[in-house]
Amino acid sequence: MATTFFACGRRKGMPRRATWALTAPVIVAAGLTVCAPAAMAWDGTVTGTITALDSVANEANNYELRVYVSGASVYCTTTATYAQGFAYMNSGDVNFKGMLAVLLTAYSTGKQVTLFMMNDASAGCHLHYAQVR
Repeated sequence: MATTFFACGRRKGMPRRATWALTAPVIVAAGLTVCAPAAMAWDGTVTGTITALDSVANEANNYELRVYVSGASVYCTTTATYAQGFAYMNSGDVNFKGMLAVLLTAYSTGKQVTLFMMNDASAGCHLHYAQVR
């Protein structure tokens, strides 16, 4: 029965070119992993307790749920200065009901939250992610 030996990632008797062909994808994947966080940069983050929640009825896509956090005055960088003082979501957003449940729970229990916003089309600080601690 033949035994296969490996030396420094190269199978004994395997040409070096074949070893590089197997190693190159690993190097590329590692490089993409290191660079990925920069691609998902947030336009704003705030941390604190939720001090108020506002809800707008009968006006679709008009900052339907507005979230205010203690100690935060500017939530993200946006040219819409009237919309810098809160984070918002609309009922058409993906997982709106789930995010609403998380935010209401954090508000009613006084838990600390960290909100992550994107400046969507310079319309304000659109809430995309929330952590409750």
